[in-house]
Parts: sequence; structure tokens; C-alpha cells
Amino acid sequence: MFFIPHPDRLPNLHVGWTLIHEMLFYLFFVAFFFTKRFSWIAIGWALSIVLYQIFFAQSHWLADFIFNENNILFLAGMLISVIWKKSNALIKNGALLFAAGALIFAVGSGLLHSHLLERDRMSAWFFGLGAICLILAAQNPRIEAYFAHRKTLNFLGDASYSIYLTHAPILAVAAKLITKWNDSFFVVPNFVTRVMLIIIALVAGSACYLIVEKPLIRFFKRRIKG
Repeated sequence: MFFIPHPDRLPNLHVGWTLIHEMLFYLFFVAFFFTKRFSWIAIGWALSIVLYQIFFAQSHWLADFIFNENNILFLAGMLISVIWKKSNALIKNGALLFAAGALIFAVGSGLLHSHLLERDRMSAWFFGLGAICLILAAQNPRIEAYFAHRKTLNFLGDASYSIYLTHAPILAVAAKLITKWNDSFFVVPNFVTRVMLIIIALVAGSACYLIVEKPLIRFFKRRIKG
């Protein structure tokens, strides 16, 4: 099962670990329809996550899952929605927010590459903050207008979920083929190899979107309307 947490193994499709947290958030969000104090419940969960990560991290696998640092990113998405609806002060500074988010990602990537920042809880907080800045920046009308007529970028945005789900197995197979190619013919420089892998992942994920995801979305829309 993709969406049931387990103490000893990841889903068969490894990137599905994020979907497990997503399903937990959906279950939590059901409370929104049954109580008027949902915002307080969300704040309580966020604070519980922070306190748990400080004092009790890795105490028990199920508690680690419920109070995982990644879960607070979904709550941050709700906070972004509230800011977007009630305050334009931050959103008007879209360029500044975008620059801050880009800087955080650039610094974080450099720290990871230098092994000064490990791929653990701290990196989730670090890149989560950068993502919050970028998403808030994306609410700026000027940025919306900029992307409105960029068909290629809009298509990649629509296909992003399929690209995300397929990129890991596609990259694994492609990397093995390129390695075999290097051994048999000639050596491809590392930079070129990385560019090739990115292109392969984008093309394969986009094909999955066109062949699988988009037809399924149309099918279920027709079923729901009919």
C-alpha cells in the first residue's frame, strides 16, 4: 500500500513517501468541515510538531510520522492561503520574496553539496522556508501575468505531478544505460550527463502526463458530471 505508514519500509515507488504525508494531511483537513475552530487545531498541530522535533524526535516511528517536520509544510500552505486572502502587503513585494526564496535554495544547495547541511530535518526546515517565499511571490499579479502566456512552462506545471512520480525510476534506468554507454563507447562529461538525465526525466514524465494522467482526469470529470 502506498498510503499506509510502515516502520521498516518505504512504498514500492519510493517518492510515494511524500504521498503518505499528503494523505495524513487530507485526513486531518476533514476536521475543517466539522468544527469552526479548525485554525486553532492547525496551530496546535504545528506547535506540537515543533516541540516534538526539539524534545522527542525519533522516539517512536508512528509519533515521528504524525509529528514529522514535513507535515508542517502542508500547514504552511494553509498559512499562505490565509495571507493571500487577507493581506496583500507581502504579496506586493513579489520580487523581494522571489529573490529571498531563490537565495535560500541556492545557499541550501551549496551547503548540501559541501556536506555542511545534511539531508535531514534541518534541510526540510531550510528548504521549506525557501518554498514558502517562492509560493508567496508567485501570488503577485505581475508574476501571474508573466507566466500566463508561457505555454511550455504552463505545460510543465500541469505535467509536474507525473514528472515527479516517474522521475526516480526513469533516472535509475537512464543512468545505468548512460553508464553502460560510457563503458562501451566514449565517456560523456558529468555536466552533459546531468543535462541528459534532466531532459530524459522531463520527456518521460510529460509523456506519462499526456498518455495516462490527462486522459484519466478527463474520464473522471465526465463520470462526475454524468
